[in-house]
Amino acid sequence: MSEIPKRIVEIDIFNKKYHIKTDEDDGYIDEVVGYVRGKIADISNQAGAVGTINVAVLTALNIADDYVKLKKKVDNLGKRSIKLVETIEERV
Repeated sequence: MSEIPKRIVEIDIFNKKYHIKTDEDDGYIDEVVGYVRGKIADISNQAGAVGTINVAVLTALNIADDYVKLKKKVDNLGKRSIKLVETIEERV
């Protein structure tokens, strides 16, 4: 399997340009950037006029919260799947 070479991509978040090294396709990068921009907009609307650093930290906390919740769901689904397979194997 050939590995996609890393490339430098310019993204714009919170009116600041960043250059990131990635091997992901443009569609994926757009999805990630869109998600971050959406979270920033949500935080900015909720928090009102706060500094950029505060918005960045609150956004990071919200994204981390999403991640931890999804990770727990995936872990629980994995455990349930194992139990279901064991139950099926016992009955076969």
